[in-house]
Amino acid sequence: MKGAAGSSIMGPLYVMEIVDYDIRGSLVSYTSLFASSGILFTYVVGYYASYTTFTAICLAMPVIFIASFFWMPETPVYLISQNNPDGARKALMWLRTGDMVTVDQEMTRLEEDNKKGKENRLTMSSFIKNLKSRGTLKALLISVGLVINNQLSGITAVLSYTNASSEISANVSTIIIGALQMFGIYLMIILIDRAGRKILLIVSNVVSSACLAALEGFFYLKANGHDVTHLGWLPVTSLGMYVVTIALGVNSIPFVVINEIFNPQLRGFGVALFMCLLNVMAFLVTRFFTDLNNLLGLDGCYWFFAVCLVTMAFFCYFIVPETKNKSLDSILKELAGEEVTLQKAD
Repeated sequence: MKGAAGSSIMGPLYVMEIVDYDIRGSLVSYTSLFASSGILFTYVVGYYASYTTFTAICLAMPVIFIASFFWMPETPVYLISQNNPDGARKALMWLRTGDMVTVDQEMTRLEEDNKKGKENRLTMSSFIKNLKSRGTLKALLISVGLVINNQLSGITAVLSYTNASSEISANVSTIIIGALQMFGIYLMIILIDRAGRKILLIVSNVVSSACLAALEGFFYLKANGHDVTHLGWLPVTSLGMYVVTIALGVNSIPFVVINEIFNPQLRGFGVALFMCLLNVMAFLVTRFFTDLNNLLGLDGCYWFFAVCLVTMAFFCYFIVPETKNKSLDSILKELAGEEVTLQKAD
């Protein structure tokens, strides 16, 4: 659990600090793709291998990662903050394959950002002041909203309880679901720096809500004694589309946006808070879903999650900013209510 939490926080942060602005979204999203592919890998290996073999294979993965990642450079942002411009330039030369013009431009920007950071070095009083600023409060609001959106999409509960009524074996079902989730994240990576974060979040919420509404209608008719044999294709199709569209936005893009909306002094705090809230919400949804199911029935639960998704589509439209191809500085100014000249980041 500690390793998963660390990789969820530090992985996207590391990638964000080493990539160009115009491909920031897609490359940060690769962390979600690799996480999804890892889950699918465990589903497949776990189906065929013994517990001992499965454990040995899973143990080998972090060992291979440590041996290979040990040679990766530290991020230029960190090196600049540690008063090591030579190290930062060396890292940028490696990351930008020796492009001197790009390296010089990024070094200038990093030094300016570091100077601003030193001028705003956090003490407890300045931390509280920054925390109360308009930009940070809006970032916190967005963070809480994205956590609620992520967990009240119902993905864990829906998949767990829908599988019980499936004629496909549990092992095969999990492999199919894992493959669909990976496909959805792959689509997100292709589209995130073209369509943008905001539109994908809205589309993901709306289409996923429609899929749950279709499931709700099917199980409502079935529970009330209607003949639904001619609609046997509906739950399978709706569930498949639901898994893909949730992965396309609601379950993946928040991990990109959260790393773009906090100022550097509070980014670590903001991302850590986001992950804590996410896990608390995951626990609450898992803990109380059975009670909700007993109260509303399975069809009622689908309706509840569908309404939540529609509500969060409006939240994303009115509250969540579009960060595609914007510099972090322009994003922070927009959140703070300052006038920003919109232009593609250098």
